[in-house]
This record gives sequence, structure tokens and C-alpha cells, in this order.
Amino acid sequence: MEIVPNLRPIVFWLKVRTRGPQPSICVPTFSQFTSWTVSARERYQRATTLSDRLRKQAKALGETLYRGLNERMFALEEQGMADHLVRREVKERKATIDAELQELWQRVDRVEARQDQDWRKQERYCREQREVLRALEDLASKEREMFELDNRKDQVMTVCKVALVNLVM
Repeated sequence: MEIVPNLRPIVFWLKVRTRGPQPSICVPTFSQFTSWTVSARERYQRATTLSDRLRKQAKALGETLYRGLNERMFALEEQGMADHLVRREVKERKATIDAELQELWQRVDRVEARQDQDWRKQERYCREQREVLRALEDLASKEREMFELDNRKDQVMTVCKVALVNLVM
């Protein structure tokens, strides 16, 4: 049976500033984690709203354009146009519709990627905030009571030492 210690180093996020006469270490405070988490959550919510709105717009535009394409196809068939000419025109219009919709769907994808990035950032800030809280709780639980020293005894001992030194001399 092997005994393995369960101790692991607690790593805090540090930033060393090297500008100026002396380097200094900047540790983010708990309030900074809180404000970063709140701002990341707000960015995530804005991105979610924008993503939903763009997705609805893209779907509505696609439905409208394809409905128009179907109506045009039925109108051409009613006019008695040859099938190969109808298929060619439908194919050309479908290509232009797909190109138009592709730009809009690419924008939706970019917004959703940003949304995912903001979500991961918010989760990371929350995790760091929990680690700081846990570390503070551990420090509070390990804190030992400090006893006040009685200086009168020290002063009496000092006087006695001085008197003893004076007698010896």
C-alpha cells in the first residue's frame, strides 16, 4: 500500500508588474472577480439576445425567399414553360437565395461563438471566485487566537536586568 499525500498547491492568479523602479505583484481582489463575473454575464446575455434575434431573422427571411421561389416556380409551370427552363431558373434563384442567407447564417455563427466564449469566461471567473472563497474559509478556519502580551512583566524583567548589570559593574 502506497501513501500518497493529498496536498496540492493552491495557485492564485498573479500578475507581475515590471514597470517602475520595483516590480510589484498584483493579485485580483474578490470584488474584481465579482465585477468581472457580472460583466461577463451581461455580455453573454446580450450575445444570447442578439443570437436569438438574428436566428429568427434568418429563418423568417429564408422562409419568405423560398416561399417566393415556390410561387414563382408554380407561376412558370402554369404559364406552360418547359420543365428544364423552370428547373434552370429555380436553380439560379436558389443559388442567389443561398448566398444571401449564407452571409446571415455566418453572422449568427460568429455571434454564437462569441456567446460561447463569454459563457466560458463567466464560468472561469465563477470558478476562480469559488476558489478564493474556499481559500478564505480555509484561512479563517485555521486562524489561531492571538493572545495579548502582558508588557508589565517584560518591563520588570528589563529593570531587573539593568539593575543586575549595574551591580556587576
